[in-house]
Amino acid sequence: MERLLSCVDGLRYDTWALDAATGGHALSALGFFLLQREGLLARFSLPPSRVIRLLHALEAGYPANPYHSAVHAADVLRSLHVLLHGARLRGHYLDDLGLMAAYFAAVRGEGDGMGPCVKQALNTLCT
Repeated sequence: MERLLSCVDGLRYDTWALDAATGGHALSALGFFLLQREGLLARFSLPPSRVIRLLHALEAGYPANPYHSAVHAADVLRSLHVLLHGARLRGHYLDDLGLMAAYFAAVRGEGDGMGPCVKQALNTLCT
């Protein structure tokens, strides 16, 4: 898994391999990795255990659908990450809050609504 995450900045990436390596949790693993690596957990004093619970809850909201699945969302998240950094938007136009918002927008994507699990995770994160 570490090898797969270390290649996240490249143009070619196998999100399905990451999904297999994480036991079906590519979205939460990649989301947490990027948030931590970009320093956003520390910057906003977000407890890692709460962020992981939130990411797992968001991931669980996706249906088992090959087109709008959690694996697709992980691929969207990674593509967004590469685009933001490759175009140097991060350093010029996007502050920490904007980056975190962009990452969570990609994670949330077109998930299957905010069920009680997601609402509880959000409440836990914010309190």
